[in-house]
Amino acid sequence: MAPDLYRRSAPGLELGHDREGLAQAMAAVAAVEDPATAVCYYHSVIAESLQIADQIQCPVLFRGHAFDNHESPIFSRPQPAARAWELTRDFLARTLG
Repeated sequence: MAPDLYRRSAPGLELGHDREGLAQAMAAVAAVEDPATAVCYYHSVIAESLQIADQIQCPVLFRGHAFDNHESPIFSRPQPAARAWELTRDFLARTLG
């Protein structure tokens, strides 16, 4: 979800590809106060979290599905992943200036 966030806030954190790993990831992200921007590639818990949507005060980019999951050949799609990175870089350049 947020590799750079994890490297800075929890060095060495290893997350499993399961519900426990997702819960750990959400806890780490929730600990960040007032992010400048956010990018979400794997938004599997968005529907469960809509009740807190009004608390989001920063620009957010959603990128749809797990096409950038290099750990799972059945999901990985290199061409859409490359395009998503391009769109993500553009979004971050615009929102972070």
